[in-house]
Amino acid sequence: MTISPRTLGVCIGGFIATWALCSMGRGPHLSAAKHGPKTEPAPELAVDSASLTGLWRAVPGQGARSDSRRFWYFHGDGKGLYRYGTTALNNTHSFDYRAVAGGLELYFRKTGETVVVQTRFEHTPSGPSLSLDPDPEDPGANYRLERGPVARGGAPVKVLASERIDGRIWMDLHPFATGGMGFNMYQLNDAAIDGRGVGWFHRGDFDEWSTEALSFRLRGDTLTLHFSARDEHGVVEVSVAKDDKGRVLTVRDDPRDFHKDHSYRDVGESFGAFGGLDTTLQTVTWRP
Repeated sequence: MTISPRTLGVCIGGFIATWALCSMGRGPHLSAAKHGPKTEPAPELAVDSASLTGLWRAVPGQGARSDSRRFWYFHGDGKGLYRYGTTALNNTHSFDYRAVAGGLELYFRKTGETVVVQTRFEHTPSGPSLSLDPDPEDPGANYRLERGPVARGGAPVKVLASERIDGRIWMDLHPFATGGMGFNMYQLNDAAIDGRGVGWFHRGDFDEWSTEALSFRLRGDTLTLHFSARDEHGVVEVSVAKDDKGRVLTVRDDPRDFHKDHSYRDVGESFGAFGGLDTTLQTVTWRP
């Protein structure tokens, strides 16, 4: 299908803002420092954490799938993500990191697992290279720093955001009784003149979530969906209402909620991908 022309925005950083806000204060590395005189000098750090900042994509190994997606993302402020899977369906783990005397300490928020690794940097003809020893997710893997401009397309048709379903991020954010928050989210990029477009469905919490690619066609109040990883098709009715907090999209017989009606709030504009159609982190402004 033809993807709608679109000026794509930088995806790295926006979603982190909401994710970091919701996860702030959790995990041992975000607690306040203890007061009082230090009895020992600070150890010499083994890693310059600033050199890690950025997205490091795994170099495909022999026999690897062409649509494989594996990378480490270090935000630069002690927060990061690890994503694995394929373009159509993948999963994301959230972690904290810091330089310690023994190397780089990674704290995975979902499981509470803490790992100390050695980082090895090399300069190659294709750019900086990174390996972790031991690599807690993919032993023996090598990663390249993702560089280059974000892909750009032509200008979209000018339609008021208040009148659109496509080109928006629709989120249902819900607190857990045990703490933290989970979300379901439809991300629909701009549709072409015939109503066709691409998007993603995200589900999880701000420590770990899955991403599933989809294509859609919007005709009036009818949304046709195709989830490519499972080759699943669906035709649903959608409607938009307004309240004092903004717009709400209701998906009738939502195929991602066991065919139950499900409502999602408009939380902002949908952007395209960093280095391809990849939804690493998206701009989300949540207004509870």
